[in-house]
Amino acid sequence: MRVFTRLNTFLDRIWPPEPANRTRLDLVALALAGGLALGWLLRDAPLLGYDWLTMFHANTATDVYYPPWTSIVLWPLAELPWRLGLALINGITIAAVAVSTYHQGVLHKNPWRIPATLLALLSLQVAIVLWLGHIDGLALLAILGLPWLAPVVLMKATFVGFGIFARKSWFIAALLFGGLSLLLWPGWPATLAGTLGFRNTHPSAAGWAVTGWLPAALGALMLAHSRRTDWLQITAAGSLLYPFLLPYHSLVLLPAFGALRGLRLLIAWLAAWLMLIPVALNDHYWLYFVLPAWLWFWRFRQNGVKLSWLTLLQGRG
Repeated sequence: MRVFTRLNTFLDRIWPPEPANRTRLDLVALALAGGLALGWLLRDAPLLGYDWLTMFHANTATDVYYPPWTSIVLWPLAELPWRLGLALINGITIAAVAVSTYHQGVLHKNPWRIPATLLALLSLQVAIVLWLGHIDGLALLAILGLPWLAPVVLMKATFVGFGIFARKSWFIAALLFGGLSLLLWPGWPATLAGTLGFRNTHPSAAGWAVTGWLPAALGALMLAHSRRTDWLQITAAGSLLYPFLLPYHSLVLLPAFGALRGLRLLIAWLAAWLMLIPVALNDHYWLYFVLPAWLWFWRFRQNGVKLSWLTLLQGRG
């Protein structure tokens, strides 16, 4: 017992409790209810839904590109008629972005939280996710329900997973579930890593294969100076570190709009739309990193160096 007590004390030193990180299952329930209702209203919307139809509907190819439990999470929606399933997952995406962004505005007592929420919803990332029918909104919503919803966050194999490093209970839940997943589905990380080569052939894909190591090095520096209890700052740094990136992956960063106001907010929104240039030209992929770098910078201005990973390594708390 003494060993566990010491371990818990050590972990508390890494992740001191912060009210801003507490579980909000009430907001998860609100967003799910609102998202499903909105999705029902959107069931006839003329959205392409190509990825939902060819990958997620009936879990046709979910297990090829996503961790093996993703098909279990999606099963209730995936077994519906594909147009209805697409509408409902899109409704959840809209609700997740709105609730998460507004919640950040409340936490930061930002009088601009309503304009910030509207700009987040009117971003390129939301438009792409709705058009294709992706599941990023579900992973974003699950962050509000951590640690209980760790499997839902981790099913989206992108840099959103960096968010679990922002709190002790989140990290432990992810670690325990990760171990359980390896017992149930041995070797799944290697299988998933094996798809990176194919993913990097996407004409809009950025990452190590096309941008080199400079963004990753910058991401490592940003991570070292990130407040270790701020999941948005950590995730923004992680977006530069991750080996594969598409513009809609940055949907999980949109809640950071909720802490911005005025010109800072407008620049963040324009930076989100700036990703349209690499999509159109299949070039200048470094523009994908403008948004996370801008969001990280303003989180750094708010957080300072206190409780960063670097200060922990230096023994300064």
